[in-house]
Amino acid sequence: KVSIKQARETLAAAGLVPGQVKTAESDTVAEGSVVGQQPRTGATVRAGSAVDLVIAERPKVEVPNIVGMGVKEAQALLGSLGLKMPEPGMKWGADARATVSSQEPKAGERVTKGTEVSGGIEVVTGSGDATGRHGPFATLRRAQEIAGQLNARGYRAAAIRDGDGYYVDARR
Repeated sequence: KVSIKQARETLAAAGLVPGQVKTAESDTVAEGSVVGQQPRTGATVRAGSAVDLVIAERPKVEVPNIVGMGVKEAQALLGSLGLKMPEPGMKWGADARATVSSQEPKAGERVTKGTEVSGGIEVVTGSGDATGRHGPFATLRRAQEIAGQLNARGYRAAAIRDGDGYYVDARR
């Protein structure tokens, strides 16, 4: 397949001009490659005629709602759709349950396959304690929202930046 630049050069050499450019999702053709045209190759047209091109783009999928799911369950679901979820940067004990407490991008958004879906992770022990580090979150604002929710539940929580992400540290 040829790139849009190569297609435009070929059209100009043949005395034709590019028309509308549309996109089509493709798993098999490199993004930006021409996957179709109208009129089709070999058709008889007048010099100066426009040829519409169709360019490949990466397939998109709808982001599912993973809030409330267990971390492993969310990772499996996202993986089955061609999306990614980073490994949590925290560990928890055998009596703890780790669930997704927020996500970015939001459920229902359409994103290209391979997109990373980040989320807040709430770790609750058998006693219901959410003490610890939660995250990473995509934005400081989201980390601050989660910290506010935990503060409302009686925790001392603060949003912090650590490395490339934003986290919430919660203490009793």
